Amino acid sequence: MLALCSITSKTNQFHRLTASLIHKSFFSTDGMEVGRVKFYRKDKTYGFITSDTDGDDIFVHRSSIVGAPEDDLFHPFLRRGERIKFKRSDNTNGKVVAKDVTFEDGSNVPVYRSEYVKEEEKAAKTRLGFQVYDILLGEGDEESMATQISDAFKEASNKISDAQSKFDSFSYSDNGVLK
Repeated sequence: MLALCSITSKTNQFHRLTASLIHKSFFSTDGMEVGRVKFYRKDKTYGFITSDTDGDDIFVHRSSIVGAPEDDLFHPFLRRGERIKFKRSDNTNGKVVAKDVTFEDGSNVPVYRSEYVKEEEKAAKTRLGFQVYDILLGEGDEESMATQISDAFKEASNKISDAQSKFDSFSYSDNGVLK
């Protein structure tokens, strides 16, 4: 029975590999495949794409997304269900990973999504609230507290302005896709 299962498993692997090679031979001239994002952990900056070619789940890291900046570790990111174009590659551990990831139509995944500024604004205001609370709980005269609160407000305003500047530094089409 075990031998039969092993043969069946090897046969299924052979058929998937054959289908993949046939698909690449006849339908793809640049080695690119298309798939759908199965899931993506924004906080961990990785996920999996299910390939339309053979149904395999392919690991994807945010650094493999075309245009991903080196200085922003959490952007860009993928969303579940998005249609993606990618190349398969072997990483240093011999595992299959996605590289050169774009949207299915070849356009780049936006570095900053439309909700980026709102999320950063909310985070800055939340931090400001905690800072003001801590200042008011602390000791000191009213004038020094007012100065500390004013400084905290300026810091929050600057963070919101920086987020807007980052978002504005990229050129997006009407549907939010990076030009």
